[in-house]
Amino acid sequence: MLANLDRIASDPDFDPEFNQLSDASLATDTDLSAENIRRLYQRPVFSATSRRAVIAPTNFAYGMARMIQVYVESSRAAVRVEVFRDRAAALKWLGVSDDFPTV
Repeated sequence: MLANLDRIASDPDFDPEFNQLSDASLATDTDLSAENIRRLYQRPVFSATSRRAVIAPTNFAYGMARMIQVYVESSRAAVRVEVFRDRAAALKWLGVSDDFPTV
């Protein structure tokens, strides 16, 4: 996740106003620590108005994503993170059409 954030930040076509969609549908394990969560969400890559949605359909992924969301909210970071059980709800919150392609 940190390497992906580095890649995004160095991409010349990246716009900090973009929203982000993370899909944790296939997550079964993680080495995500509180320190890594802090590094992920306090690094000023996205603007304060950007939305970051996490799709977490399994109980494991949902629990991990909710921990991230609670951390972000309690740290008062200028980041908006919401967790969703399905892609359609996440896309709706991001203001994106349901037929948005999967990469």
